[in-house]
Amino acid sequence: MSSPTADPPGARILLRLVKDGLISPQQRDQVLLAARRGVDMSCTDAIVDLRILPEVDLLKHLANVYRTNFVTTQKLAQARVDQRALQLVPLKVAERLAVCPILFDVPNQTLAIVTDSFEDDDVGKQVQMASGVREVKVYLARRAAVKTLIRKYYRGEQSAFLELQMRSDAGQNQGPPQGGIALGSSAGGGFGDAGSINISTSGSGAYGSSAMAPPGGGQGYYDPHGGYGSGSLDPGSLDPSYPSMPAMSGISGSGVAPLPTMGSEAQPAAARTPSIDPLGGRDRRRSFTIEAPEIVAALKGEVAALDQELKQEEAERHTNEAVPNALYLETLNVLVALLENSRGELRGHSAQVARLTKKLCERVGLSDAQMHGILAAAYLHDIGKASNYHLTAYNVAQYEGHRVRAVKTHMSPLRMFEAMNLPESTVKTLTHMYERFDGSGFPSRIGGKEIPLGARILALTETYVDLTSHDKNPARKALDPKEAFEFMARLKETVFDPNLLDLFQLSVLGDDLKAKLLSDRSRVLVVDPDPEETTVLELRLVERGFEVVIVRSPQDAIERATELKPDVVISEVALTPMDGFALVRELAKRGINAPFLFLTAKGDRETVTRGFELGAKDFVIKPASADVVAAKVQQVLNTAPTGEAKAAQQRGVTGTLQEMSLPDVIQILAHGRKSGTLEIRTGGRAGELLFGEGNVWDANWDDKSGAEAVYAMLALTEGDFTLDLSRHPDKRVIQESFESLLLEGMRRLDEASR
Repeated sequence: MSSPTADPPGARILLRLVKDGLISPQQRDQVLLAARRGVDMSCTDAIVDLRILPEVDLLKHLANVYRTNFVTTQKLAQARVDQRALQLVPLKVAERLAVCPILFDVPNQTLAIVTDSFEDDDVGKQVQMASGVREVKVYLARRAAVKTLIRKYYRGEQSAFLELQMRSDAGQNQGPPQGGIALGSSAGGGFGDAGSINISTSGSGAYGSSAMAPPGGGQGYYDPHGGYGSGSLDPGSLDPSYPSMPAMSGISGSGVAPLPTMGSEAQPAAARTPSIDPLGGRDRRRSFTIEAPEIVAALKGEVAALDQELKQEEAERHTNEAVPNALYLETLNVLVALLENSRGELRGHSAQVARLTKKLCERVGLSDAQMHGILAAAYLHDIGKASNYHLTAYNVAQYEGHRVRAVKTHMSPLRMFEAMNLPESTVKTLTHMYERFDGSGFPSRIGGKEIPLGARILALTETYVDLTSHDKNPARKALDPKEAFEFMARLKETVFDPNLLDLFQLSVLGDDLKAKLLSDRSRVLVVDPDPEETTVLELRLVERGFEVVIVRSPQDAIERATELKPDVVISEVALTPMDGFALVRELAKRGINAPFLFLTAKGDRETVTRGFELGAKDFVIKPASADVVAAKVQQVLNTAPTGEAKAAQQRGVTGTLQEMSLPDVIQILAHGRKSGTLEIRTGGRAGELLFGEGNVWDANWDDKSGAEAVYAMLALTEGDFTLDLSRHPDKRVIQESFESLLLEGMRRLDEASR
């Protein structure tokens, strides 16, 4: 039972509801009393259970207040949640924050969650830190529905929503409440469709197939992307090609991927060669790696030494007394997240540092067992150092006040956890994280490779996170990745290991560039003031692989359209202060002529005629199926002339050969089966590689053409490149595969260097 005096979740919103005239002061008191008497009951649950407001009306109002979207209990009961989304958020984090992931957009690294914590602006940020994704989209739902969804998918309780409905029915004497969860009804669907929010991991698209599951669950459903399947979540439906999750993201429980066993981590794996793997691990036999070999070679001796140290340590430790590495790191993740919860801009800092530390360890070639102790240090490095100073390697090297404080507190994490028998690599990393590469650091004034590898890695990753995540850093603003590395380069070879810094930069900037090279998604701008009307539509469009941006007003639409250059605009006619027709004209004045599709409740002949006269590609009357609207958007793009809506698929991507080597660019385009022209420029010279379905069909460089031009360009280490997906080769001149071209090019470079 909740404390009779403590405010239940959502108590503050009651004042807003009274002010807005949705409930009376007497009803507010009634809701507070009911919520306090309940077990972990929120005020929104009490409002619906007491039949003061229908669930749809309540969530719709709150979504308008907080400028977001919502999902009804009925929709959540029918949803099939993406396994990959569940793997990103540990059960403990989901239960602590009262959130549940529902969708994971792999290309954009965007996670969608449902929560009732609409008063807490940091919920999305905390989930982002825990999951390591680039962006988190937050949808509103009732607390009871969110917790029931957690029970269903994390704990495997398939009847959880049925039990919720039965409890709701048991408390009613006169039929279902206005906001109940009658699972067989179509209430709460913004588009009038009674279908579920299907989030399957099978099929095509960023999230999987768009099959519709019947309201009962467990019944057979037809998947247009591939036959019949079960209506329930199938753990075996996970795509085996999906990259394995970080160790700290392991989840236990029914229906989700189990934590790795101790046996899988006890033996160190062979050191891996760092690479950008366009295949995501699906076919490493065809992966051709040519990236910073001199950096990797310089680090191989340290990897071998760390491996030997690890073997000796494991021999001294009894296997049965050890905690599985993944569970150990998961526990540290949760513990440190709780400790950092009140640190303002540093909330979630250590989780970010650990994620990037893992990335850099993998690029160096450390096995899971080798990197375990370093990752533990990444989680623990800030424990006991809380003060007005954030003690990164950069700050300590530059500012005397930071250095004095660091000298006093740098051993605090080890003192606080000395009873835990920390791994030797953890102790060394934490002890020497403020050493400097030139030997002027502390406590031992060692330099170069005498500094433990983990300490040199942690110095880089913590500084990078500090520079990019908030504005209270030496740069006095949150830097983008490229700016952060330029900033860190000032202390290259004095504070930071130059080889590791270069490799870290290649890793971070290369991953961003790879995502851009492989992305050809069309952008859809949706303009509608009603969150209810856009929630399901957004999910359907994302499932089909679109990048979706939603705005609520014409002013926001003009601003975002100018910035993003959308490929299709979906708009309501009834907008204020200007209507949808005026919006079309205003965008045209600004040179934005993307195809327009009106989705509106105004269906009279005059409105429809006026829309088509303005050049609308289609006119859809509400309520309309979200699947139908998504299909119409795809049809508009398929029929639009080149240079108009298809501009998204022809949008250029630019980069430098310092960020990503030419062999890596060729590999990525080959494995992505891209067609287009890669233009190369350096020192006043220019060349081009013409791709057809992933293979190099032709090439030109200076007076060379064909394969000889490819071999000449492979020697370039500096310059800029631009990928133009609108220029396709007319015929295939080069018959060799891209692997053969790369191998021969590297052979020639080796001979030339002898």
